[in-house]
Amino acid sequence: MAEQSFDFEAFVDEECHAEEWWDAAHDHVGPFAEDVRALARGERLLLTADARDQLLSWAKRLPGWAPGPDHARHPLIIVERRVTVDLGAVEPDRESVAVARGRAVLAALEKAGSALLDTDGTDGDQAEWSEMVQYLGRRGVEVKYDHDAGYPVACKS
Repeated sequence: MAEQSFDFEAFVDEECHAEEWWDAAHDHVGPFAEDVRALARGERLLLTADARDQLLSWAKRLPGWAPGPDHARHPLIIVERRVTVDLGAVEPDRESVAVARGRAVLAALEKAGSALLDTDGTDGDQAEWSEMVQYLGRRGVEVKYDHDAGYPVACKS
């Protein structure tokens, strides 16, 4: 059986006062009943992509899904889990700097669905960067540039 990847996180948007939605969610008996109780206790849910889609589909069908103000429209927030890897802080052991950095990215991807690659502390060596990207690619990781973040991001492919 393949290991599940919990790439998303759900939590309550405290600024959205959706009493009608919460009443309907608490009255629900079914697959999300325990999740609703956990969210109401302030817990965060870790979700696979399929579970995220199912939760959103269910949540949107309940009355009162979008009562909040523009900045807090819905009672739940679901975000992609992302960690930052400081590539400049990675020290090579018996391997190249590129492989050591690749291993640090892989370790980070065990905790989250994507990793922001902080390249500020690196010397910008193109050959080293290419070696790391190839190392990650052979392990099923894609590296793309995130223009909003201003840094490259590694994602499981």
